[in-house]
Amino acid sequence: MKFQKYGKLIPNLLDKEVEIQPIDFAQKSPIKRLNYLLGLIKEKEPSNFSKYIENLELKFKTLITKDILSEKDLNIDELLTDFDILKEYPELAKNSLTYFLQILQLSEKDDWIKEEVKVLNKNYLRSFLILKYYHLQTLSETIGRIFAVQLYKFYVTKFINDNLSPKRKIFDTMEAFKEHFEKDKKEITVGWYGLLSEVENGKFFFRKDNCPWAEVLVDLPDKEIKYLVCCYGDFQAALTRSNESFILTMKHTVVEGAPYCDCIIHDTSIDWDLTHPSSEFWDNLKPIE
Repeated sequence: MKFQKYGKLIPNLLDKEVEIQPIDFAQKSPIKRLNYLLGLIKEKEPSNFSKYIENLELKFKTLITKDILSEKDLNIDELLTDFDILKEYPELAKNSLTYFLQILQLSEKDDWIKEEVKVLNKNYLRSFLILKYYHLQTLSETIGRIFAVQLYKFYVTKFINDNLSPKRKIFDTMEAFKEHFEKDKKEITVGWYGLLSEVENGKFFFRKDNCPWAEVLVDLPDKEIKYLVCCYGDFQAALTRSNESFILTMKHTVVEGAPYCDCIIHDTSIDWDLTHPSSEFWDNLKPIE
């Protein structure tokens, strides 16, 4: 099997600026995800629901160093109109949003309530990843590690399935997916790089040799939580890229401390053998010159 390089290293990628509208992004990502997670906890762990609310509210409160929201005219109740669970707990919503904004390190001179603003890429990535990290960490502290991990995996899978974009691309062949993957790394998900194979027997191998998400979370100690936050959704995402025939296998990840992520997308309509090569195979990959 022959491999070639994809993507490229972008120097100082995390220190480059990206443009976002903080409140809009908060509603579409961290607030939406937290509301969904609360709904599942209320359904699956009703006896621990109130305790989780209390613990998470306190967690964010201890992390907040500045009351950013008090300096702006933001109507929290209006912001939470579409979030059925979270609107019943405005203090948790306020603490969560305040910490999210704190991570972004917004400029005081910017009108980030209404306008798009520029933030460092590393702060943008940390803003949604770290909140998810504390969602799971606090759940683990509330109901125990084993049950928390099980519930979080269920949440990730269900959230992806219930929030699929109607505009997402569905691929009928692995060759079409591979073409999309290469284009994505050139034009959209820039800064990620590694090696990829040709498609053989309905299988597409690729090795990710870096992970900006792992880089921005290097200060957080819990590797299992970081893996679940950063990587676990990839398994369900692979399935949703096909007519339920694509399956991802992956045994090592950068976020867990490995030098790469070893990935194979299998088209099970062609071959149901999900055998995953050993580390020695991935260690010794060389690109075609």
